[in-house]
Amino acid sequence: PALWLPLSAVSYSVAADDSETRNSGSQAESPSGESPIDTFYQEVDIQRFPRFFLQGMSVHQQIHCRITSQFDVQPVDEKGKRTAVQVITAAKLLEGDSLSQAVFTQSLAAMVGTKYTYEIDSFSEVVSMTGHKENREAVEFRKPRTQGVLVSNVIDEDGWKELAQLTLFQPPVLSRTSRRSSRSFVRKTTHDWGSLGRWYGKTTFTARPYGRDTKRFGFQHELEYLAPNQQGRVEGKVGPHKSAAENDLPFEIAQAQFKMYEGAGEIVYDTKEKRVKRASEVFHARGAIAATMLGLPTTVSLDERQIFTITITAARSLRVPARLRRGDTEAASVPK
Repeated sequence: PALWLPLSAVSYSVAADDSETRNSGSQAESPSGESPIDTFYQEVDIQRFPRFFLQGMSVHQQIHCRITSQFDVQPVDEKGKRTAVQVITAAKLLEGDSLSQAVFTQSLAAMVGTKYTYEIDSFSEVVSMTGHKENREAVEFRKPRTQGVLVSNVIDEDGWKELAQLTLFQPPVLSRTSRRSSRSFVRKTTHDWGSLGRWYGKTTFTARPYGRDTKRFGFQHELEYLAPNQQGRVEGKVGPHKSAAENDLPFEIAQAQFKMYEGAGEIVYDTKEKRVKRASEVFHARGAIAATMLGLPTTVSLDERQIFTITITAARSLRVPARLRRGDTEAASVPK
């Protein structure tokens, strides 16, 4: 999430080891040395509309960016598990307000060349991810009547995993009885907001009418927010999220409360290629945070709507400028 505070920091995602992960997007090999059984290209279109309210003023942002990656999917092992490797080949800010341009231009530039590795279980769910690293940098902004900095990242670790989950989605294999009795299935869903708390609950997938060589699945999230230090029950297990000692933010959170107002999307699956063709998701949450920094209490209200659209192609479909392939990024100017 994005968060505007009188004093804080900006976060962006970079490779865990720059020297190992920056490359031209060439085909990757599995740890066993096997060649991938499928290579495709992913384009993620991200639109975010954060609004912050504090100290009698409001801050509105508009972020629209596009990230292109190459995916290499490895063969299934003897346990039914597989590995997928994602290499980001381009990242471009298509539109952004002046505040967002200052933050996201650097964030997107740092992404290009990053490599993520996902482990997928026999149920086609992403169970682990490597290659992600949070890097925080204090960026100060001045606005009329107030001064502050922005806490934000383009995509957090769980966000990457969720995008990979949609990209690597495989319909469950149902028995004849199951096909007759139900067109829906449910999966557990969690999303870690780091020191800001977490979401947990379930996602229900429902088969929709489909056409030739395609299957369509709508999905609906039912998520509950847990504030930092708050305990919650997930699959019958109770446990805290983060302790105060683990807080990695430059302020202390006294209280936080959020509610999801929309969380849904659709997956279009190509039955001929046996992979996702496109997917989309909308997430809308509102809430408030009571924080303290340098002894000064501050309450921030947040309203953010996010729209993600994923397009999968068998070949590189975008014309990527040479400067983007080298790791640069360009920001579109926004009329004032």
